Amino acid sequence: MKSPAPDQSSAFRPWFWVILLALLVLAGFVYGPFIQAILWPAILGVLLYPTSQRIAAYFNRKQISIIAPSRDPNDKAIKWGRRPLEGIGNTLGPLFTVLGLIFVVLGPLSTAGIIAVAEARQLVAEINAEAEPRGTTLENLAHEAQKRLQPTLNTLGFKDLDLAAVIDENATRLVQNSARPVAEFLGKLVFIIVITLMSLVALFYALRDGHKLRGPAVDLLPVRREEGNLILDRLVTTIKEVAKAIVAVAFIQGLLAGLFAGIIGIKGAVLIGLLTFVMACIPLLGPPSVYIPVVITLVLQGDTGRAIAMLIFGMVILSNIDNLLRPYFIQASMPPVGLFFALITGVLFFGPIGVMLGPMFLSVLLSVAEIMRNRRAELENAAPAA
Repeated sequence: MKSPAPDQSSAFRPWFWVILLALLVLAGFVYGPFIQAILWPAILGVLLYPTSQRIAAYFNRKQISIIAPSRDPNDKAIKWGRRPLEGIGNTLGPLFTVLGLIFVVLGPLSTAGIIAVAEARQLVAEINAEAEPRGTTLENLAHEAQKRLQPTLNTLGFKDLDLAAVIDENATRLVQNSARPVAEFLGKLVFIIVITLMSLVALFYALRDGHKLRGPAVDLLPVRREEGNLILDRLVTTIKEVAKAIVAVAFIQGLLAGLFAGIIGIKGAVLIGLLTFVMACIPLLGPPSVYIPVVITLVLQGDTGRAIAMLIFGMVILSNIDNLLRPYFIQASMPPVGLFFALITGVLFFGPIGVMLGPMFLSVLLSVAEIMRNRRAELENAAPAA
């Protein structure tokens, strides 16, 4: 006597969905603070996977070997000799890719930081040497800022404002009030460093083993296999197109920043353009991390006119041109208007990583819509035949 077939409709009881929902909520609380360390390696893994594979293929062709002990099965003696390392490129490829990324990103950032610190120290030293009356560095900076900003303050109607006196009277309060923001900044800085290190480690494993997750990911999607592959392929295409758009728009921003700085006569226009290009490629920083220090430096040097011009150009053009140009550089079968709002809302809801997540969500939505349209066409074609 055959046993009755299991009831597929009761394969998942209600308690199963309750437990699954509870686990998802718990996972959100546990992994929520580290979502950046999970999403960025996944996105960068898609972009850098071809490079990692080429490096891995190069080392695999080299047939690298090491001197290692081996045991003879006959006399059980231990002998030393060269033994080839099979598949060593599969590890060295991701490793060198991550190290290259660190060099490409941290190299320009470190150079910019060193240059900025050197120029700031030189400016402070000049102000201390020229300031009268001589006093502490803060007092000298206040006196020099008062002297150089006084024409602008007179124009704005603040003729009686004495910055040096205000700072001198409230020095203790300023120090006390600045302690908490400084502590919060240091805490966030430590958190960013930890997240960055975790992201680099996760990126290594994503490059080495990420391709093994495609099959299980497609199997988990509640669609047919070809439909799941369609969704993943579109996500990969969207990530690559958005990355290309970020680099292209950053190049335009850097070019405009350098040209404008050269036109109005700011020294180091080429350096300003290069730094703007590098910072614009990093969503967390962007062009403001370049033109705002330039504006502050110009103000301290007494060049208020160029400072105002650079500030207006940076806020109006450099900080907003990316939202207008990126949709035109992304050709991932998306409507330009939808992509425009996907970029803006993605950044508003998810922060810097929203530059990628917004278009990715739109890509998934369009893929699901296409799947539904194809299934409806199948049903309509099958109806007359039935």
